[in-house]
Amino acid sequence: MTDKEKFKQWVRTEQDWPFKKKDISAGSFANYQSGLNRISDHLGNSIYAITTISELRRLVKLYSPQGVNADIGQSYNGAAIAGLKLWLNFQCAVLLNHFAAQPQISDYAQEEVSRYRLCQLFQLLHQKEFDWFCIRGKKSGPIRCGRKSIGNNTALAVLIRLETPTTSGIKVLISSAYHEDVSESARELTDELLVELNEADYVTSFLSRFPLKPDTLPKWPDEYVNRAWLLSWNPKHFSDGGDGSDSYQLELNPGDKHRWTSSSKQPQLGDRIFLIRLGIEPKGIIASGDISRTSFEDEDWRDSSKNRNYIEFEVEEHRPDLARGLLKQSELISLFPQQQWSPQSSGIEINPLIAEELEKLWVNNSNNFLIEEPVKMKLESLPVNKILYGPPGTGKTYNTINQALAIVEPASLQEGFSRTQLKAKFDEFVSSGQIVFTTFHQSFSYEDFVEGLRAESENGQLNYKIESGIFKQICERASEGVTETDDPFDQALTIFTDALASHDGLMTLKTITGKEFDVEYGGGNTLLVYPKSNKSLKNGYTASLALVRQLYRTGSKKGIYNPSYVDGVLRYLKSNCGLQDYQSQSINSPVKPFVLIIDEINRGNISNIFGELITLIEPSKRSGGAEALSVKLPYSKESFSVPSNLHIIGTMNTADKSLAQVDIALRRRFEFVELMPQHGLLSGIAFDGIDVAKILKTINQRIELLYDREHTIGHSFFLPLKDDPTIERLARIFELEILPLLEEYFFEDWERVGQVLGDHLKTDASLQFIEEKFTDSSVLQLMGNDWSQDGIRPYQRNDAALSNPDAYKGIYDAQQG
Repeated sequence: MTDKEKFKQWVRTEQDWPFKKKDISAGSFANYQSGLNRISDHLGNSIYAITTISELRRLVKLYSPQGVNADIGQSYNGAAIAGLKLWLNFQCAVLLNHFAAQPQISDYAQEEVSRYRLCQLFQLLHQKEFDWFCIRGKKSGPIRCGRKSIGNNTALAVLIRLETPTTSGIKVLISSAYHEDVSESARELTDELLVELNEADYVTSFLSRFPLKPDTLPKWPDEYVNRAWLLSWNPKHFSDGGDGSDSYQLELNPGDKHRWTSSSKQPQLGDRIFLIRLGIEPKGIIASGDISRTSFEDEDWRDSSKNRNYIEFEVEEHRPDLARGLLKQSELISLFPQQQWSPQSSGIEINPLIAEELEKLWVNNSNNFLIEEPVKMKLESLPVNKILYGPPGTGKTYNTINQALAIVEPASLQEGFSRTQLKAKFDEFVSSGQIVFTTFHQSFSYEDFVEGLRAESENGQLNYKIESGIFKQICERASEGVTETDDPFDQALTIFTDALASHDGLMTLKTITGKEFDVEYGGGNTLLVYPKSNKSLKNGYTASLALVRQLYRTGSKKGIYNPSYVDGVLRYLKSNCGLQDYQSQSINSPVKPFVLIIDEINRGNISNIFGELITLIEPSKRSGGAEALSVKLPYSKESFSVPSNLHIIGTMNTADKSLAQVDIALRRRFEFVELMPQHGLLSGIAFDGIDVAKILKTINQRIELLYDREHTIGHSFFLPLKDDPTIERLARIFELEILPLLEEYFFEDWERVGQVLGDHLKTDASLQFIEEKFTDSSVLQLMGNDWSQDGIRPYQRNDAALSNPDAYKGIYDAQQG
C-alpha cells in the first residue's frame, strides 16, 4: 500500500486523534486531494513524495495565508492549504503511532506547534540513527532517545529524555555525560533547539561512541516488543484456515507461508503468532511463526459470495503432538487463567505480559530430537509407561535418548547440550544401570525378562539355578533407588575383586565356624570355592555373587546353594571391604528414577513375556500406589512388585504391526505417542536440482493412497544427505534401503512400487526406477506367437535411473521428457 493509499485510509477511519477532524466527507477529501495536486503542480514534484516533517512545516508556512504562495494555498476555497496540513498531520500520526504503547503520548501533542516540533524531533534523531524507546504500557514516565540494548528492556545509553508534559510545553533534558558543555537543566523544545540538535558535536560524539550494530536499523519503541496473536484451528471444522482438506493434519513446514483467518486487522509485520488446536486431542499450541503479510480480505473459504479477513504468517516451528513439544491447553489455562485459550474466533491478541512468558515456555518445551543442535525440553510430570509408535525411520529409537534423559537428568536437556553430548550422557546412565536398553523379538520369553531356570554343570552334575531377567534386575535396582556406581554392595565387590587380582586370583576366607576355603573368581557372577578340607576337589564349588547380594539384602539363607561359603564371602566384604549392614530405602527418602527402554516392543509376545506382571506396571498398582499389588514369582517364590520410580519406554514400528493389533492389555497400560515422517526436516537439502524434501513428501502421499499411512517412510533414511548431499549417496539410499522397503511393503508387486516412485507418469522410460524385464520382442522370441501372458508381468530395477538426477526429480515433477 502506497503512502497516498494509507493517507486515504487514515482519513476515512473514525478516530479523531491524532490530528484530524472526525467524519471528513468524501466530497471534502476530494477537494483536499485537488488542492494537493495544485501544490504538486506548483512545486514540480508530488507532495506525496515529501514526508520530512521539517520540510512539510516549511511548505505550510509558504502556502499559508501569510506566506509568499498564499494564492496557491487558497486554491479550491482553501482546500489546498487544508489538505497540506492534513498531509503533515498524517505524517505526524505515522511517527506517533510508534509510541502508541505510551499512554501519555497524546498529552505531548495537544498544541499544534508543539506536536510538529515533537514529531520533527522524533524524525530528526531517528534519521541520525538514534533509537527511541519508552516503557511499554506505563502510565507515566519519560520518553528517551539514545541506544538501547537489542533483545532486552535495558537502555545502553540515554542522550535525551522528554520530561512528562506540562502546561508550559515540552521539556527536553540532554545528558551532560556525553558533553561537558551541555546543561543538566531541562530546556523547552523550540525550533532553535531542533537546529542545534541537527548540528551539535555532542550528537555526533554520542553516535561515534554508541554506533548501531552492523546490519541493524535504528528502532522505534513499537519495534522492541512485537505484539503476539493467537490463531485457532479446529480440525472438526476446517483444516488449513479454510484452504485445506478435512484431514486432521496440517502441512506446516519451517519457512512456509500460510494464509489464516484473523478477526483482528491490527497484526503488523513481524508480530508473533501462536496457533492453537481446538476440538480434538491433544489440544494446545502446535505452531509458532511471524506475520509476513498484514490484514487483507479475500474470498471466504466457507461462502464464496462473501469476503473474509486474513493474515499471512511464516512458520517458525510445528509441534503437532506432545512428543514434539506441543503446549497443552489445560496447562496454559492453569498458568494464565486471565487469557482466553478457547477463542470463538481466530486472531485475538495475547496479553503482552503473558506473551513474554509464553515465548519462554515455548522455547523451554522444545524437543528438537532429530537435529544436531542444543536440545531443550520442558520439565513436567512424565508418564511412567510410554510407547513411541510410527512408521520406520521416524526417530522412535533415536528419541528414546531424550525421553530417558528427561526422566533421569532433566537438567541436561535445559543446558543446551548437543546431540553428541546427550548421547554421551545417555551412555553414562546405561553404564551405571540407571537406564537399561533391550529389544523384544519372537524368541524373547518370560525367562529372559523376569526370571527363569538356568542349567549349570558342577562337578559333573547338572544343576538348575534361578536367574533374574532384565526386568526383575532393574526392578530390584530401582527398589533400592541406587545405581551400580552408588551401590555400597557393588563398591565393596569392586574392592574384593581387586584384592583377588592382587593375590593372583586366589584368596583364603573362613566360614562362620572357622573353616578355611580358597575362593577364585570364575567369571560373570560366579565364584569358585575350594574347601581346605577337601584337597581332592579339582573344579570347585559354586558361590554365586547374586546369592551373596541376596543374603546381604534379606539375611535369609533360604534357597541359597552352598550357604556357608556364600556367608563367608559376605562376612569378608563387611570386615575387609567396607560394606555396611544393609539398610532398606525409606519410603520418604528421594530415590533415583530408572528407565527401561524396550525397542520393538510389539515384536514380542506380550502375554508370554510379561506374564502375570502386566497388571503390576499400572501406576496405581505399583509399590506405594493407591492400589499396590504384589505377586509370588513362579520360580523363586519371592514376593515381587514393580517400583513406582521405574519408567518404561517402548518403541513400535507400525509397519511391522499396526496399533490396532497390539495386545489390548498392553495398550491400555501405556500412553501412545505418534511419530510420523517430517519431510520439513529435510528442507534445504538440494543438489543437482533435486529437492529431497519433496521426494519424501510425494512418496509418502502415494503410499497413503496405495496402502496406508502406517507404511510411510521416515525422514531419517535421508538425513545422511545433510552431510553428504550427492547423487551417489542418494542412489545408495534408494538401492539399499528405500527400494527393498517398498518391495517388502507391496510383496514385490513391482508395478505398485513403480507407482509410488511416479514411474507411471514419466514419459521417458529411461527415468523409471522399475522397468518391465521383457520387451514384446523378447517375449515373442522366447515363447513364440501362440503364448499369451496371464497375470503380472515380470519387472526389474533400472540401475541406470539410480544415478540420473532427472529420475528423482520425476518423483515429484512427473512430466519428465
